[in-house]
Amino acid sequence: PDSLWASDVWASMLASAALRGCHVFVISPGKKHAPSAASVTLESIRSTLKSLALFRDYFRDDLARSDGTLAIGLYQQEFDVEDISQRLDAFLTMLHARSPLLDHFALDDSLYPALQEVRRQWREKNVPTVSKLVTPRQPCYPKLHMKEQCFLSSSALRALAEANTTDMFVRYFRTRWAEVTEPGDTSHALTPDAIIANPFRLSTGDADWPLDAICFTTIGSHNQDRRSMILDGEALVCVSGEESLPGVIDLIVLSSSVEWIGEPAEIDNEIPRAGGLIRAFVQLIKDWI
Repeated sequence: PDSLWASDVWASMLASAALRGCHVFVISPGKKHAPSAASVTLESIRSTLKSLALFRDYFRDDLARSDGTLAIGLYQQEFDVEDISQRLDAFLTMLHARSPLLDHFALDDSLYPALQEVRRQWREKNVPTVSKLVTPRQPCYPKLHMKEQCFLSSSALRALAEANTTDMFVRYFRTRWAEVTEPGDTSHALTPDAIIANPFRLSTGDADWPLDAICFTTIGSHNQDRRSMILDGEALVCVSGEESLPGVIDLIVLSSSVEWIGEPAEIDNEIPRAGGLIRAFVQLIKDWI
């Protein structure tokens, strides 16, 4: 996910990775959820995502032969980011309907009923998770400002599949619930120990995590645009091993608020194509936006 998906260079790298058999999932905000909704910015995003969708259609047979995936999603969350109850409802809906991302994560059959039980307990408590100092006069939508990338190898996915994913997600949602209902309690933190009963270790010779398992997450201030590739002043943090697993679960849950694009034309429906003058201007200043 990224708030400004405008880098044709990075998009090309991900597209070629999909052709080599990688499973790639690109998430960008829709028009209502873009932190920067200027016409020039939105046109740059639309152009990049549309190119990825057209690439996927053109190389559909090649992707099938390599067993690669190139999925493009638009973040469309309607509820407040602190409304953990609705977040859980959205995740339960995704579990029932499936999604391109979940096709590559082996989740326990017991997960759905276990999370339904968590939801029932929350309803009984009837504790609000959203509080506002000011009531907005018009509809407000969450803005996707997450600039994060997650990388997992196939052996890491297999190792995760062997874990107790039901316990993992139950712990995740209960920790998130505690964060917003008990904000003064600093003991609530989304750490590996908080959500995983037996954290994986990447130490040499540990059979619980194969030596070829790769799992790391990067997060920082840079956007997926050309300017962030060449300018100083950007910060990037890379977290690997079991410490990155909370971020992996975060992204899986985030995908429950994503609308996955089927046809390239759907991108134009969500982010309308700008006029000819704006498009020409975008090409002219693309290195600076």
